[in-house]
Amino acid sequence: MSLKYKELEGDALQLDEEERAALALRLITTLDKGKDIHSEEVWINEAEKRYKEYKEGKIESVASEEVFRQAFKKLDESNSISITCYQRDDGSSRVL
Repeated sequence: MSLKYKELEGDALQLDEEERAALALRLITTLDKGKDIHSEEVWINEAEKRYKEYKEGKIESVASEEVFRQAFKKLDESNSISITCYQRDDGSSRVL
């Protein structure tokens, strides 16, 4: 990695948790911008299809906690990434 990268990384790691999260989100939003201009439309169509199937009794709902538990388990099993997720509805942190 370049010297500039190492300096930026060092500076970023000195930020508090909230600032690091904001910076990470900002950087992520700059990746692949405009490459998939139809993705929002595709996801809206998928959500509408799933909602219709749910209302018709063709599929059942799954609690978000269960969805995240299964997703994190799969990620952990693949050893490809380590994720910590915080919910801050009441100002506290909770690892899912």
